[in-house]
Amino acid sequence: MSTQLKVVDECREISDFLEAVELFKQISDHKNFVGEISTHMIIRNYKKGEAIFEEGQKAENLYILQQGEVFVQKSNPEGDVYNVIILSGANKPAIGEGGLIEASARSATVRCKTDCSFLILSRIEFEKFCDEHPKWGIEIYRSIFKLMIARLRKMNTDLMLLHKALTNEIRG
Repeated sequence: MSTQLKVVDECREISDFLEAVELFKQISDHKNFVGEISTHMIIRNYKKGEAIFEEGQKAENLYILQQGEVFVQKSNPEGDVYNVIILSGANKPAIGEGGLIEASARSATVRCKTDCSFLILSRIEFEKFCDEHPKWGIEIYRSIFKLMIARLRKMNTDLMLLHKALTNEIRG
């Protein structure tokens, strides 16, 4: 198979996969959108135990888990590492979407529980895409913000539950 045909097949594979990614489901003209955004993404494979990115590392990419499972890990102030959640490629999760917006420090480590395959969109490619397609760019930003707000609400609820449990424990 020629190199050009491999590239076309890879873009088609990416487009087909992106159809079901929650982060992109609400984007208008969906079929054309996934066809266009797929040309800005790459596929990368990681081995079991390999870190996709580390807590504190500069954020530069969005990762969408295609296959495999990953641990999302956090460190406490003493440096102990805890698995916060396990994400599965079956759910097509988007990870590290904040990296598309700014180069801030990663809030967690993501490590492969199994061999994994990811679609990766770099901030540079995302900015090119937004310049080429500003309407879709705005829609992606909205989708990212909705996701972040949902996570913030969950975190607030979790903090209140933790506060209540701590208060109850102190009161005895």
